[in-house]
Amino acid sequence: MTTFFDTSALIALTKDTEEHHQWSREQFEAGKSRGPIVISPVVFSEYCVGMDSLEHVRQSLQSLGIESLTEDEAALFRASRAYIHYKTNNKGPKLSLLPDFLIGAAAETLGRPLVSTNERDFLKYFEGLHLIHPARRSSNPA
Repeated sequence: MTTFFDTSALIALTKDTEEHHQWSREQFEAGKSRGPIVISPVVFSEYCVGMDSLEHVRQSLQSLGIESLTEDEAALFRASRAYIHYKTNNKGPKLSLLPDFLIGAAAETLGRPLVSTNERDFLKYFEGLHLIHPARRSSNPA
């Protein structure tokens, strides 16, 4: 079974200084034992924000064996650069939950679990989503 990873869990997986690093590693290994780990185009773009180059993003995901559901990586990397430019010039966050809704909808409509350290933006809005979160092993089993 395919398991989706949210940006929060992906970052925690790749950075050992993150609070949920060990938990994310455990979820990654458990997910890999069931099938592929995938990320949606939105997660790909959000992950790019913390990377130097598109090649670095590709290498990071490939080293983990994570699949991306996007066909246009260059456009998503470019979107991450525009976001960084926006934050730099506007001196503040761009407050929008739409990316989380797109991530949750992708996993829910395909009937696949989503691993995230951020349950707040998913549980209230996606009743059929199987969310795997550090506070509890899973919620809303599909």
